[in-house]
Amino acid sequence: MNTLKAEKRSMDVKAKRLRREGYVTGNVFGREIEGSIPVKMGKRDVERFMKTCTKGSQVMLDLEGQMMDVLVKEIDFDSMKNQVDEIDFHFTPPPVNNGTARIMVLFGGRNWPGNKTLQTYRFDSLARKHNLILLSPSFRDRNYWDPEQWSGKTLKRAVAELVKQYHLKPHKLYFYGYSAGGQCSALFYAWMSGQVAAWGSHACGVYPPEIRVSSAPALLTCGLEDAERLAISRFFLYRYREHGGKLIWKIYPGGHELTREVLALARTWFDDLLSNKVIRSYGEDDTGRIVPASAEKSIEAEFRNPLYSTELQELWNK
Repeated sequence: MNTLKAEKRSMDVKAKRLRREGYVTGNVFGREIEGSIPVKMGKRDVERFMKTCTKGSQVMLDLEGQMMDVLVKEIDFDSMKNQVDEIDFHFTPPPVNNGTARIMVLFGGRNWPGNKTLQTYRFDSLARKHNLILLSPSFRDRNYWDPEQWSGKTLKRAVAELVKQYHLKPHKLYFYGYSAGGQCSALFYAWMSGQVAAWGSHACGVYPPEIRVSSAPALLTCGLEDAERLAISRFFLYRYREHGGKLIWKIYPGGHELTREVLALARTWFDDLLSNKVIRSYGEDDTGRIVPASAEKSIEAEFRNPLYSTELQELWNK
């Protein structure tokens, strides 16, 4: 999905003046918006945007860091000047039906702002399919991945505000993170394990020292050349499985980078869990051997990867 950056504009400044200054004006309409939100966008950004989008396109509007899933409602094009003067959008808020929405927390790389995490991970289609509210903190501090410091209380307050705002019913949380965000996912899970439905981490270098028996499935991935994190992750995952945890482990070529392949596996894994799919097969670490669920015990528990769908099996074994 394409993303277009926008800023809120003051109605004290006339649209003609803004156009002379290199802006395209517009408005965001929506059921939960009183009147409209007047906006302005850079002319060059709009020109690039118009190469792939038109009236009726679904896009992500980055309104000063707030990500809004919108439809392009109207485009006012000046054919004499060969330029777009105004674009109107229609915003549909996340579907929250009778409080049934669930919250997924996405932790970005070290000191990433939340909007960068949302743009990079691209979990928006997953959110629409499963009625998820995506919450992405903009934590900034050397030790923010330790929930015992200050970040744990901050996250809990943010979750409580969402529950109150949308009248949500009690549901466990979903966590996913990369690098420092992967450390958040692992440590926050351990800190509030009874409140977490599933969690995943890529390129994680810090894990909880103690492992509790838990029913929460986990996904761990790491680059082959990210040697220190690879060794740390291996040590943790075997202990997690020994304590009864269902965990998928996948090593990718390369180092510490976050790739499309890593994110594709994560999105598919969460999709399977949220769809309540049952385990159809198991894969074995290192060998890549896959057996049907009925032959589970032919793979030792500490090397066993639970696979829920054909697509997940293919991505894991790729």
